[in-house]
Amino acid sequence: MSTFPPNPLACFWQNNPHKLHDHRSTEDLPTHSDVVIIGAGYAGVSTAWHLLHNHPNINSITILEARGACSGATGRNGGHLRPDLYGHIPTYIDRAGPEAAAEIAEFEIAHVQAIKKLVESEQIDCDFRLTRTIDVWCNETAVEGARKVYERMKGHGFAYMDDVDFHTGKNVEGICGVKGALACASYTAATIWPYKFITHLLAKLLASGKVNLQTHTPATAVTPSADGKFTIDTPRGTLHADKVIHTSNAYVSSLLPQYKHNIIPCKGICCRIAVPEGQTAPLLTNSYIERTKDNVLSYLIPRADGSIIVGGASALFKPHREQWYNNTDDSVLIDAAKDFYDGYMQRTFRGWEESGARVDQIWSGVMGYSYDSNPHVGAVPENDGQFILAGLNGHGMPVVWLSAEGLARMVDNERIPVTFTSRLQTAVKHRSTRTPTQTPQSNRREKAYSQSVGLLPESTTKKQADHTAAINAADGKKNAREESRAGSVRTLAVLVACALKWYSTNGDSARDAFLELQERAMYMERILKHAFKGIALDTKSLKQMALSIDETDKETQPETDEADLAMEEEECTIDPVEDTVTHFSGEFSYWNFSMRIKRQIEDRMAASAALSQTPPNQISNYPRAKQLRSSSRTLAAAISCIPPRHIAEFLVSIFFKHAVTHYFYVDRPWFLSRLTALYTNPKPLTSKDAPVLSIILTVFAIGTQYAYLEAKSSPASSSQTQNFSEDELGTMFYQEAIRLLPEVIEVSSLESVQACLLFAAYALPIDAAGLGYVYINLTIRLAMQNGMHRRCVGEAFSAAMMETRNRVWWTAYAMERKISIFHGRPLGMLRSDVDTQLPVDLGEQDSTAPYMLASIHLTHHLEDFYKEISLLRTTPKQDLPLLLSRLADRKNDLQKWWSTLPLIIQKNDAQTPVDRSTAHLKLEHCLLRMFIGRPFLLSRGSPSNPTSPATPPASTAQKPTPRQELVTCCITAATDAISICSSLRDSDSGPGLARASYIEYSSCRAALLVLIAYSIQDRSDHFRKALRVGLDMIREMAASGESARSEVELIEVLERALVRLRSFDEVGKVASDYEEFKQWESMWKRQNDGDCNSVETVARSIQEQGWTTTEMDPSGIAESNANLGSLRLFDGAAEWALFGGGSALPRELQHPETQMLGDFLSLHDPRFDADLSHPL
Repeated sequence: MSTFPPNPLACFWQNNPHKLHDHRSTEDLPTHSDVVIIGAGYAGVSTAWHLLHNHPNINSITILEARGACSGATGRNGGHLRPDLYGHIPTYIDRAGPEAAAEIAEFEIAHVQAIKKLVESEQIDCDFRLTRTIDVWCNETAVEGARKVYERMKGHGFAYMDDVDFHTGKNVEGICGVKGALACASYTAATIWPYKFITHLLAKLLASGKVNLQTHTPATAVTPSADGKFTIDTPRGTLHADKVIHTSNAYVSSLLPQYKHNIIPCKGICCRIAVPEGQTAPLLTNSYIERTKDNVLSYLIPRADGSIIVGGASALFKPHREQWYNNTDDSVLIDAAKDFYDGYMQRTFRGWEESGARVDQIWSGVMGYSYDSNPHVGAVPENDGQFILAGLNGHGMPVVWLSAEGLARMVDNERIPVTFTSRLQTAVKHRSTRTPTQTPQSNRREKAYSQSVGLLPESTTKKQADHTAAINAADGKKNAREESRAGSVRTLAVLVACALKWYSTNGDSARDAFLELQERAMYMERILKHAFKGIALDTKSLKQMALSIDETDKETQPETDEADLAMEEEECTIDPVEDTVTHFSGEFSYWNFSMRIKRQIEDRMAASAALSQTPPNQISNYPRAKQLRSSSRTLAAAISCIPPRHIAEFLVSIFFKHAVTHYFYVDRPWFLSRLTALYTNPKPLTSKDAPVLSIILTVFAIGTQYAYLEAKSSPASSSQTQNFSEDELGTMFYQEAIRLLPEVIEVSSLESVQACLLFAAYALPIDAAGLGYVYINLTIRLAMQNGMHRRCVGEAFSAAMMETRNRVWWTAYAMERKISIFHGRPLGMLRSDVDTQLPVDLGEQDSTAPYMLASIHLTHHLEDFYKEISLLRTTPKQDLPLLLSRLADRKNDLQKWWSTLPLIIQKNDAQTPVDRSTAHLKLEHCLLRMFIGRPFLLSRGSPSNPTSPATPPASTAQKPTPRQELVTCCITAATDAISICSSLRDSDSGPGLARASYIEYSSCRAALLVLIAYSIQDRSDHFRKALRVGLDMIREMAASGESARSEVELIEVLERALVRLRSFDEVGKVASDYEEFKQWESMWKRQNDGDCNSVETVARSIQEQGWTTTEMDPSGIAESNANLGSLRLFDGAAEWALFGGGSALPRELQHPETQMLGDFLSLHDPRFDADLSHPL
């Protein structure tokens, strides 16, 4: 049953509710009314208006509204009054001929002037404006289709097409103002504030004294009385009526169940876009239907205040049926499209790039879509005294007003007179005197007339067709056929359900004509199945063609029986096999298909008593490659290296104290029980025990990495690398554990996943981009094999097991994302592949869960930023400012979320005592902020001024550009990271800086690179102290492996180069070229004592000036400092600068370090640099 959510999303049109919004004319419901109208929107109020003004026999009307007046689709739409002149007209030409199709278009066109006349005569303040509406196509295929339709319409000689202005070619963008436009067409239409329009009409109706409005009074049942009248039930009581009119559109099936499959509630989305206060929006004077290159349709109107109302985007959410189809919840947005209009004006319309326009308010609404795209207007079949105006397909504005006029006359038992075009005069004559022998031409005119009074379908825009296509499902077709046989009229050509009642008032001849139309529709359906084109649509021709179909061809046609269309839904399977081993098989896998076959066979065997006595063949549901398992000698060797128990307990305590923060590797009680069993209950181990043994050994190995933190006096800070002898023990434990990897993989249990996760944790400080990346991806693959990435339903696992699986999965997922993105590796899976539950916060007994949930949230932010930043190289130059603005907005969203966390997490200073879990979460936040600003630190297109103040970019007085915001955030994050790591190391109550912590090392490394890069660009020593502290800390942490040591050496080289750059800047300019020449002369004499003829002297002099001298003296390069690499070539010049020698280098080689550092640190894109050389 269709229901109204009590609290719909706020809508711009209704931000200032009219005084009648919650109005009740009387405290109690009236006892009786001549007419009760259900629904106080466009259809209900229009019908009441026509009844009141044109039918004096109607003395009392009650309007029931479930919520506020005009709070449904009318009060939430896009503000268009836009007839459809060619969108769906070709369909009506094919159905009923060009004359009837033209009548339909002219009927909609008539609404524009009718509403204009009404607004002027009643002086309605509703922002009504006559304008041009512009259709825009950006897809080449769609352009070709539009051109053919235009030529077809012109070919028919339709008079209204003279108002259509159609353009293709290179000037289209300039004509319509839409970027990438390939074709456009315009014609006369209007825009309106629908809510104001309807509430004004309501006020006039109530002033008459004949209309009673009752808001927040939903009708719950309509029951016929014995006297031919009706009882209407509501939560506030009952009332009686002579006649009932249903105008609740999407909700009619709640009272008329026969419409359940004929008028379907479908949600849409709409929003208001505005520019910042104080800014003037670029002028836009037309309404639009804009179709992107990807055929995403949007409908748009400009408003006098400069704001934009735009909606649509149904192509984005159409695949997500549950979000919009048969959905009446307008209290939530459509998730698949809710972000589409962010930046819409900037990326769509020329001149809006710098407008700052953004979505000011966004809402959803519920429309009623009819099964065959035709509206239902008239008498409800087989329900005398009940009428309907619904199923408007999101296109009611140019249909309802005049249809309601015709409906009002039907309610008052009037014959409908001629009121429209001259061709309709002929149509009404044929309708009132028609016989079953009428011509096809008269039938077409009759249909066009029916449209004019609301009896036939409106034209359907592309947006409507998007909805209708999804609605045409097999079950809907079957239900439609059944309901047609039951008396609810289903039109396959151009007749609507309500026409039956009108025909019944015109005698037997009309009923015969209706039966003939039914027969004609049946034949047409059969022919269309054979895809005939260009067929004549008169009944005689249709019958002849249908009967001429060869019988053999008929037999080969597939039956559209429900059984043929039925398909068992494919679902993934997650089946426990034994203990912690799980078998997962995804949708559409061979395994799932074979199991379906097996189940069918078992079902049939069970049905046979004879066969049930024979035991079925037992087939393993989960065969394993046991033949590949290693011998027990590997396990024995691993056990032999287990340390004494007190040593083991020490290493385990170190592991859980320092290595485990907010990540989850193993459950501590579970691990301790397995460790105790290993020492107290030794028994022969099998290959199934390999994962557990690997876990134990790797925990020992990781414990050795952190053991030094328990020393009574920590190793002193030194610029030299520390040697930790315990690393050898850790390597031994790791090597024994890794020997069991074949068994770990083959067993493929939860413990296998945990073992590989621990391998990755051990390898991260040693070789994150190599071994760490490989192990974490192996972890992910084993976890996916166990189905840990998918939501598990049912009771296959205990709650504790489910929580363990979820926490292990999200730990592996977060680590894989960080390693892959920070080290430039491909991501291992799509986020959409994961639907498992997040970890559950168990309260006070679970102190790490909030940190873990926050870390997962940061990981999702990292993925989103990574996708945006990846677009920098491929985004067209003109769209880069919009991309940059989007990044800044995402950064602000991140900061808002971070501000909701506890204060101890938010604060980043050395004075705030933190534990390692808190520090690591802060450092993850810093890493993310540095990541999003790093691409903008160095730019070859816009070098910084060397004399600029040594201050971060945040200190500028003007409002920062998006780029400056990102750079400021990056620099602040870098200094925060140095401060947090320093507090871990230096605080008396701190846990100590861990050389084996990937988070601590990566944060320090990234921070140093960021500060060096910014200092190069800013040419200042503002961060000299932070760099010194950071270098001291990273030297301490570099003891973990060769990879870390080489990275630190490179950072040291970069820092030295930065010092040289500063010295270059401090020298200043020389007085003249002559003085430079004299300085060089003096230098040359001191070094060479006047001997200018030796090769050695010349080579040395040239080398000191920055040129390579390999050919003169190959041994010269070998003598250079290997750690400095290419920087060594410039040492001589740097020394001269330090000691006052001025610019000894040639001018074009003035600062070589700048070029080298730029190559290393910046993510260079020439288009991007040039575009961002000035503020956005």
